[in-house]
Amino acid sequence: MKLTYTRAKGSNEPLPQLPQGTVNFLCPQCGQMEIIRTLRARKMATKYTCPSCNFTGPN
Repeated sequence: MKLTYTRAKGSNEPLPQLPQGTVNFLCPQCGQMEIIRTLRARKMATKYTCPSCNFTGPN
């Protein structure tokens, strides 16, 4: 299972069943992509990249 997912802002694209503790937020730089991170990704501080603007987090 992936640790981080992205989808376009406002998209109704279905996601797989995500584990408890998963959070979602808009890209901090462009606000165009929704970043969806599992609890495991957050605990491990796994980096993600916005496909729209190439912003990389966590900082």
